Amino acid sequence: VRAWRRANKWVFGRAAQRFTISESMKDRLSAYATDKPVQVVPIWADADFLRPVAKSENPFIREQGLSDRFVVLYSGNM
Repeated sequence: VRAWRRANKWVFGRAAQRFTISESMKDRLSAYATDKPVQVVPIWADADFLRPVAKSENPFIREQGLSDRFVVLYSGNM
C-alpha cells in the first residue's frame, strides 16, 4: 500500500492536468496532488438537453436512410 501511494504521488504530481468523474473521486485524488486542481467531468447525459426526437424529424435517421427500418440501439456500459 505504501508503494502504491508513493507511485500515485509521483504520477499525479507530474500530470499536466487531472480529471475524474465524481466529486468523491476528486477528494481522493486531491490527497495525492495538492499543487494543481482536479477537475470533475461528469459522464452522465444531460436529460434537459438530450430529448427523444420523432423518427420523422431525426436528421441521423434521414442521413442513414433508416426511415423505413426498425432500429435497435444500445447506449450504456458493458
